[in-house]
Amino acid sequence: MAGVEDLSDDTRARPAGESPAPLAGKTVNSYEMTDGRTSLAVLGLVLLLIFSSLIEAAYRRSLPTDGWNFRRDTTGGGQRLVFDRNLAGWASGLQPGDVLVAVDGQPYAQILSAALALSPQRPSDWAMGRTVTYTVMRGGQNLAVPVTLARMPVVQAVRNALRTLALDPGPLLTLLLAVYVFYRHPRHSAAQLLLVFGAAVFASDGISQAVTGSNLVGPAELFYRGAYWPSVFFISLVWPLVIAPIFIQLAISFPVAKGPMRRYPQVTLAVLYCWLPALMEGFVVATSGRPLQFWQMWTTSMSVYSVFVPVVMIVSMLHTLMTVREGERAAQIRWMAAGILVTMLGDLAGNVIIAMGLVTDTLVLGWVATRWLLLGYPVSLAIAILRYRLFDIDFIIRRTLIYATVTTALAGVYFVGVFVSQQIFRAVTGASSPLAIVLSTLAIAALFNPLRNQVQEIVNRQFYRRKYDMVRTLEAFGASLRNEVELDRLTENLKAAIGETMQPESVSLWLIKPPEVKRPTDDVSSSRLAAEQPMR
Repeated sequence: MAGVEDLSDDTRARPAGESPAPLAGKTVNSYEMTDGRTSLAVLGLVLLLIFSSLIEAAYRRSLPTDGWNFRRDTTGGGQRLVFDRNLAGWASGLQPGDVLVAVDGQPYAQILSAALALSPQRPSDWAMGRTVTYTVMRGGQNLAVPVTLARMPVVQAVRNALRTLALDPGPLLTLLLAVYVFYRHPRHSAAQLLLVFGAAVFASDGISQAVTGSNLVGPAELFYRGAYWPSVFFISLVWPLVIAPIFIQLAISFPVAKGPMRRYPQVTLAVLYCWLPALMEGFVVATSGRPLQFWQMWTTSMSVYSVFVPVVMIVSMLHTLMTVREGERAAQIRWMAAGILVTMLGDLAGNVIIAMGLVTDTLVLGWVATRWLLLGYPVSLAIAILRYRLFDIDFIIRRTLIYATVTTALAGVYFVGVFVSQQIFRAVTGASSPLAIVLSTLAIAALFNPLRNQVQEIVNRQFYRRKYDMVRTLEAFGASLRNEVELDRLTENLKAAIGETMQPESVSLWLIKPPEVKRPTDDVSSSRLAAEQPMR
């Protein structure tokens, strides 16, 4: 494919002892390329992740269940089970918003504690076709609700999974993108990491969470030793134990390896992937006999870790942007910067929208706001690995900054304008009026172009100062060409423009007089004169 260069294809025969020729204009890091055995090991790990999650999901579907899923737990603690939607479709006394308090008199805290300790205690009536009593909190009161247990039909489970993938296609698209990049560059370490990342995301969000449509496990998993911890791993633990370390490894190793990865790569990777399991083991020892306290400590540490990961990525990205300014590496890090920017803005915007109650996590708009933009990082990483040069990445980043700022400012103007106008209309007329919305919309239409031009000026001046000054210099030089007629002054202006835009060490200007062109008549006259001269 045009524009794509695979360094792994350099298999030309060389004389013994001769090292590969360096690529012009490129900095080749030795850690980037691996051997075929590493590629096979990565492929085996990916297949293991996907097939294990399929087996885990199929086993969970075979267990007796009440047929409900639970609202997503953004903290990862899973301390409350709030019923969200009836996935099975059969009649049930439960309602959305009910909070699980106990099952057959066994408090939920006790059920969770037993599951964490690998000693679950199922109620005597917990079987297919039997009825158990749930104690739920509804409207501030505890109610006893009879619940009939059954097995989730295969057709319904597939339908639930397809619905989840339709609302959130990100995991599947990430996996397909990672497979394509790995196919193109199977020996590139960044492509291998992207493949493991895509497989882990798909195993979690696309398979395990698709069974229930949430990141929480319910009584169907809590009462079975072989279901709880595998479910917890694929639903929640895979993110801090596998996906987050891959994020950090990519940030500190691609496209330019940072100091620890250059000097001590094995030690750095061992610390990166092993410190969290070691911390978990320490929590288990420290909270021996108190499994709920272990889960609370783990939840707190994960809240800190969720902030630590993006900070490391941003710091690493900024360091690379400041130290790598030319060549292909600079283009690759700009693509990664664009992906991080889009992903973080999407995640922030989605969380703000949901926190304001404008949409819920189960609506299509909510999924788009919180999930679709998360594709920005894997897509940009894939482009950086494949080394596509199809777009002007600086243009994309600049436009993203400009329109994100303008959109945020206009949204604030709109909401403030509507609020203030409604208050004025209520004070004057005693009722709200749709005229407030009309006036706010007209104000946004009037402010859009001036605000966009001002923000563009600020962004260009602050983040693209060199190009900003270059454009201004070239504009000034072009204006001087129309008025300047003296050769000496024009020469000085040209040298100044080249010095400010290209910043060379020295500038020399050579004025070469074009050679005189002989006329055909001169050649004919000369030939005739030579012919007329007598020979001696």
